[in-house]
Amino acid sequence: MSSATVDEQRVVIGSLSPQDVATRCGNVSLKAVNRWLNSGVLVGSRRVKLRSLKIGGRHHITEADLSEFVAAQNPGRASDAPVPKVRERKKRLREAVAQLRELGVNLPGKKEEAA
Repeated sequence: MSSATVDEQRVVIGSLSPQDVATRCGNVSLKAVNRWLNSGVLVGSRRVKLRSLKIGGRHHITEADLSEFVAAQNPGRASDAPVPKVRERKKRLREAVAQLRELGVNLPGKKEEAA
């Protein structure tokens, strides 16, 4: 009979290794992931650690733990907020540039053609 609880078995089956986390986070170093697990990161005045279940000396990280860790580093930012499409971002940029020019702000880059 296994000494692991049902919850532990469920976590291990669908878990990520520290190397998997490093790859998912844009190829950060394994050393960084281990630091997140052991020491955490400072967010404002509090320290946030990447939670894991350690079995047999190995860390097992769930998708939920990774999502929580990322969300804790970005307080006030809704993770499900839609990201504007490129066309919308370009439109907003053009509008902002137009407003700045109306205010007399000279921007680097392309020069306006003389009318």
